[in-house]
Amino acid sequence: MAGQHISTLADEDCEDISDTFIPVYRETPDGGTLTLMDGSTSYANCAGNIVFDVVHSTSAPNLSYWYIITDNNDNILATHNSDDGSTLDLSGAPAGECRIWGWNYSGTTSPVAGQHISTLADEDCEDITNDFITINRLDCSECTPVTNIQHELMAPAKCRITWDALPNQVRWDVHYRIQGTASWTRIGALNSEKTLHFLAPNTVYEYIVRPYCGTWDFALASPIRRFNTANIPNTFARQQVLDNSSINVFPNPTRNLLTVNFSTETLSDVNLSIMDMTGKLVHEVITVNTKDNHTKTLDVSRLEQGYYLIVMQTNGERIIRKFAKIQ
Repeated sequence: MAGQHISTLADEDCEDISDTFIPVYRETPDGGTLTLMDGSTSYANCAGNIVFDVVHSTSAPNLSYWYIITDNNDNILATHNSDDGSTLDLSGAPAGECRIWGWNYSGTTSPVAGQHISTLADEDCEDITNDFITINRLDCSECTPVTNIQHELMAPAKCRITWDALPNQVRWDVHYRIQGTASWTRIGALNSEKTLHFLAPNTVYEYIVRPYCGTWDFALASPIRRFNTANIPNTFARQQVLDNSSINVFPNPTRNLLTVNFSTETLSDVNLSIMDMTGKLVHEVITVNTKDNHTKTLDVSRLEQGYYLIVMQTNGERIIRKFAKIQ
């Protein structure tokens, strides 16, 4: 009788029930989410070397879950049962692009190659993911541009640039410049990141990345990207900063020697120092006891290329000039 315990069917000599039972799960199919192991939804590598792991999440874990491979038009190419593992090997496929979907279903439906992915979500017993993983199978017989370029400001005068490297790329060049200027500064990289130092504060920079796949075999540069450096920190705002004509620096920009011309109205100690754009001291302090006009020549040949501050301190006042060091 409905509502009674199953044991009531085994309490007399003329009835018996099985020792085991078949569980029946009533779940609504849910395609859920499908990503790579790191949570991303895109993967690129050379054709012939396309092996990656995926992970899925669904609210119906007791139903079958398959990974469906489609072309860019979402037509089914192949399938993989998640019970057979989460590693997908597409190394046999030629260069091109495909998509990986998740499919959760109950019943005997089978995906048909050539049909559209939407045919796997047209009944109550099946569902596919809303999004997909994009797989780029690159033709590495040619040098191709880098992908997934990112930048991170690490200080007012420092920026770290990263990108995804391909197996056939052996080195890279990063070119950068202040927006609106014509010439680029080039620095090399032996791995897929490079940090730019001694940048001007509160300035928009442009940069590109170009990979090399051999001594002279290089790809097209990436599209131009931009970042904006921050303002100089308050290191220099704690004391009075004078911006007048009592100090001049030349030549500006300079390669080796920097001449500093300054004047004081009374006999006093004058401290000269060079700082980078973060406020770090990069040249020893020079103390001069002088009055009226004075000229001092500083050797800056060992400084790296970039912008610096020449700082003069006298009588409790601080005067700052910016100069550029070039190679």
